Amino acid sequence: MSFRLTEKDYRHFLEVVKTHRVKQAEFLRQLTLSGLDALENSLKLKLIKELIKEIHRIGINLNQLARWANTYKNTAEAHKVLTKLDEIKKDLQTLLKQTQKL
Repeated sequence: MSFRLTEKDYRHFLEVVKTHRVKQAEFLRQLTLSGLDALENSLKLKLIKELIKEIHRIGINLNQLARWANTYKNTAEAHKVLTKLDEIKKDLQTLLKQTQKL
């Protein structure tokens, strides 16, 4: 199967595929089988699941850092780590609020 797109539409297509981290063929297959609304919902769900996995990995690393910092909290380096952990926590909370809007 083949079809034609304008250069502008093709760039938009590539942007959508990249944003949702899906292969071009899979995107077109899902679009054909389920329609645009269902495809958008499916891709958003996939993206949210990937974000959740990544945030979980970050959380594990942060817990390890927090454990270390709490063990050595009397040192200046540990104090810096704890300060950075607070900043990261705020950033993750902001990210969570943004994903809830999807």
